[in-house]
Amino acid sequence: MATAAATWTFLCSFSSIWGTAIPSAIFNSRVNALAGRVPDAAVRALLVDGGAYERAAFLRSWALRPSVRRIVLGIYIDSLRTVWQVSIAFAGIGIPIALLVKGLKLREELNTEFGLEEKKDQPRSQG
Repeated sequence: MATAAATWTFLCSFSSIWGTAIPSAIFNSRVNALAGRVPDAAVRALLVDGGAYERAAFLRSWALRPSVRRIVLGIYIDSLRTVWQVSIAFAGIGIPIALLVKGLKLREELNTEFGLEEKKDQPRSQG
């Protein structure tokens, strides 16, 4: 049980890093680089330093001029494109490396003294 729990915890942490932390860092970095495109300083302040990632679900509810909305959507699109490109690059490197990993044959027998064993030299209790 301990090995299974440790493996599960490791895989959850590993997937959180590669599935959330790294993509959000790439996205936020790219938005910060592209935020200069936005002519409205108030909107630009909402997008930088993680604001775009935080407010993505509410983008449709923002009361923006159509020209500013197009620019903000372009920033989101360009930032998400970068996230996908980096993810594809990692997969392109990771898949060939995974194919090079040597397979190991697993044991089919269990060599352990774990479990309950009846001792033959003691008489059974008759209850």
